[in-house]
Amino acid sequence: MQLRDLIQQATVEFGYPPLSVEYIDQLIKNFEDNPVSCLFSTENGFIAGFITEGHILLPNIKVALEVAWYVHPLHRNKMEGGRLYKMFEKWAKENGVAYIFQGIKNKDSKKVSEVHMRKV
Repeated sequence: MQLRDLIQQATVEFGYPPLSVEYIDQLIKNFEDNPVSCLFSTENGFIAGFITEGHILLPNIKVALEVAWYVHPLHRNKMEGGRLYKMFEKWAKENGVAYIFQGIKNKDSKKVSEVHMRKV
């Protein structure tokens, strides 16, 4: 699948109305053009995040925040999410990040149930 289609599918799966093609294209461009953000994708998923030194709990410490992570339902539990996370983690390390924050979804819910902080 194309990244645009994956983003659209994630949006609908999480219960939100479909996004316009123009919005998705601008979103992708914004992530690609910003040196403190990332958007990695495979044929079956994507992960997006950004780096900040303004985290409310860790001021003046460089942290990476995962802001979206999606794997097509047919490819879940097949290491696809792990491959995407490794791309994100590598990018964070290359950019001198001290910690990664990621949302963890409860298996029975579409909502994030907890946030994990991992030292890089």
